[in-house]
Amino acid sequence: MLNKEEYKNNYMVIWNIRYNDYKKYNELNSLKERIEEEIKHKINILNNGYAIALTGRRPLTEYETDVYTLEVEALIDLLNRIEKETLEHKVFTGRLNNKNVFCEWDKLYKYIFYTPSNDSINYTFIRSFEDWINHKINNKNVRSFIMDNASNIFVIE
Repeated sequence: MLNKEEYKNNYMVIWNIRYNDYKKYNELNSLKERIEEEIKHKINILNNGYAIALTGRRPLTEYETDVYTLEVEALIDLLNRIEKETLEHKVFTGRLNNKNVFCEWDKLYKYIFYTPSNDSINYTFIRSFEDWINHKINNKNVRSFIMDNASNIFVIE
C-alpha cells in the first residue's frame, strides 16, 4: 500500500534542495519554468496512459498512475509556494480625492491541478489569477483598493 504523504515527502527532498539553490542565486523564476516542464512531462504520460519501456510501450499500472499524480500534486504545491515569492509587481498612477497618486500592488497567481472528473476530461494544470495583494498608495500600505476605468482609486476599509 502506498503511503501518499511519505512518498510525497521523499519525492520532494531533491526538489527542496533545488529550491534552496535557485533561491540562493535569485533564480526562482527559472526554477518555476523547470518545474512546469516536469509537470507537463508527467501529465503527458498520465494522459497517454502508457510508459515507455525497453521493450516498447506498456499501459500504466494503477500504482504508476497514483505515483505520477502524487508527484504532480507535490510539484504544484511547490509552484504555489514559489509563486508567493515571485509576485508580479505593478506600479501605476491613479486619482484619489482628485489628486494624482502612485499606486502599487502585487498580483498573486495559483496553480491548480485537474484530474479526470467533472472539471476536466484529461489531467491538466493551469495558472490562475487569485488576488491582488500588498496594496500601496504613495508608498504607504493600505488595506485594499479598487480602481475604475477612469483611474479613480477607492480605498476599501
